Amino acid sequence: MAAVVCRWCAFSGFDWLIVSSPAEQSRTLLDSCSDVMALVPEAVHQPCWAAGLATRGIIPADVQGIFGDETVRWASRLSSRPGFRKAPDVDDVWMLHFSPEWSEQQGKETTVDIGQTGFNWLQTIMATGLEKTAEYRHYWRYANIKPVTFDQPYLLDERQRLAVIGAWCAGGRVEGAWLSAQKCIQDLSG
Repeated sequence: MAAVVCRWCAFSGFDWLIVSSPAEQSRTLLDSCSDVMALVPEAVHQPCWAAGLATRGIIPADVQGIFGDETVRWASRLSSRPGFRKAPDVDDVWMLHFSPEWSEQQGKETTVDIGQTGFNWLQTIMATGLEKTAEYRHYWRYANIKPVTFDQPYLLDERQRLAVIGAWCAGGRVEGAWLSAQKCIQDLSG
């Protein structure tokens, strides 16, 4: 059994503690616990504003996603997915991911109406009359990986039996999170 003692907490009664939070949060949580945290870059992520929009209006069926610009990086037509169920007053559901730079500039406490900005952008791109029937927005603080050099699939403190994994260790995409965890578990089991 191992124990990791941090300035605010104590973890014990485990064989290994595996932490999978974003790099910045892992560093804050574990910096006083382990020297390996010094290897974690201080600023790894950039934010992303996301807006989900339900619309009415006719859009050609072959439009399923849109590579955007400096404001919206990617728009996905969620309602084009097989089996997607929409409300009766909705023709389409869109998910817009704003660019990291734009999102960082706006910040979480922005006064900009994110849903309306996304809707205006979508309407301009589609060059057709759309009506917004519902919206959802969320600020993802740790959404995008900055171009950082970090070439380890995970961090390991064998003395304390502490492992730190995550997408940020392996390229930043969701499959990176899986690869980081998979490699860590394989090495710990082997």
